[in-house]
Amino acid sequence: MAAADCHVLISTNECSPLVNIESMLLETSVISSRVHGIPEVVLDGVRGRLVEPEDDENIEGMLRWFVEARKDSPDLLDQMRREALDYARDNHHYEHTGSIVLEAIKKALRSEACQQMRLIGPDVNKVFERELATRWSWMKHDAIHSCF
Repeated sequence: MAAADCHVLISTNECSPLVNIESMLLETSVISSRVHGIPEVVLDGVRGRLVEPEDDENIEGMLRWFVEARKDSPDLLDQMRREALDYARDNHHYEHTGSIVLEAIKKALRSEACQQMRLIGPDVNKVFERELATRWSWMKHDAIHSCF
């Protein structure tokens, strides 16, 4: 990925596009689908480019745009890569996302359900997992799918 000029991810379903974030961290340009969680990460025209995943003409046109931009607008591509790198570092660095997960665990442990449970026995994990799952559902989805 680090040696590529552009990472292209054309998916019809992608809840948390980690490979796009990895590309951003490696300062590789990104073209990806306009589905589910991708537009939150690949902000079109700012941190990469978006295409309709089943529109062959749109995909081909964007690939042609990228080839032309490399030749005619390298400064624009450099700016998009810098924006993407800054976004990925600020929002997806392991220390940042790890701290979000740690805080969710601490909140779950302080919850009423966890305060009433015993720390031994076969049901303790079920209660804790249910509480943690509830807390996790409130978090940003990209924090849940982080790499540690």
